[in-house]
Amino acid sequence: MRVSGRRLLRIAGWTSAILLIVGVAVAAAAWFGGARAVVWLVEHPVSSSIGREIRIGGPLVVEWGAPTRIVVDDIHVANASWGSRPEMFAAKRLEIAIVLRSLLFGPTRVPGIAFDGAKLLLETSDHGDANWHFAPAAAAPKKRSEFPDVRRVTVKGSEIAYRNGETAAQSTLAMEDAQFAQTEGEADSPTGGVKIALAGAFQGRPLRPRR
Repeated sequence: MRVSGRRLLRIAGWTSAILLIVGVAVAAAAWFGGARAVVWLVEHPVSSSIGREIRIGGPLVVEWGAPTRIVVDDIHVANASWGSRPEMFAAKRLEIAIVLRSLLFGPTRVPGIAFDGAKLLLETSDHGDANWHFAPAAAAPKKRSEFPDVRRVTVKGSEIAYRNGETAAQSTLAMEDAQFAQTEGEADSPTGGVKIALAGAFQGRPLRPRR
């Protein structure tokens, strides 16, 4: 069974939310201990808590302000043990803008997150297990109100691949330049509002933003 572009984006959004939760932990460590504390937290306690190794190969910079920006170069997240590739996620650059005050008083406010040169592999095993189900599953947010309030996600030069382990079917969404933003005034509605602008290709067929 092939997966549609809409479903691919939905699964990718769920996975990105998990990565954002990691980002919130990063922000908390930055607040209390600085960049060195962030690297230690991500590569050790956070990696252990989600059951996946997270490795930071490049520099990590914290730019204090309102919001505070956390910039990470060369970040990698390991795949499930049964996965077809060693890594589930990798990015040349990851930027997270977060309102640190919201970590204490909630809800967590994330004005923006940006991926550059990212590769995300979503796949299932031949038994139907999904690699985006991190451990512990019980800790993952289940309600909209439990997720960080993310206003804007931008993606450049990145790719999402989906592989069905039971059928070997594969789908690929390449994003040259994409932006996902909450529409003004609809963020608190039950259904939410998201504006999407995407330039790239799905299964090799060009996708361009509507004019």
